[in-house]
Amino acid sequence: MTISVVIPVADNETAHERLLESLAAIKPLHEIIPVQGASRAAAMNQGAAQATGDYLWFLHAAIRVDGKLVTALTSSIHAAPDALPYFELHFCD
Repeated sequence: MTISVVIPVADNETAHERLLESLAAIKPLHEIIPVQGASRAAAMNQGAAQATGDYLWFLHAAIRVDGKLVTALTSSIHAAPDALPYFELHFCD
């Protein structure tokens, strides 16, 4: 099972840099695809077209991810491969 991460990035946005750093250390992500310069929907479509993983994971550029979240995602996929997993977001100051 491989996961392709697609990150739509707005022009002049830098929030994705911290996300890319945190994702680089997490396994079993197959590939990380930041797509910049298009509308969010167009960027998501472009990233999905480039992806080669078994599953797509779309992330907002400003989100923070850790290994626990990826473990929960992979466990969810293994338990129900045809389901559409989602996670509740919590906002911090």
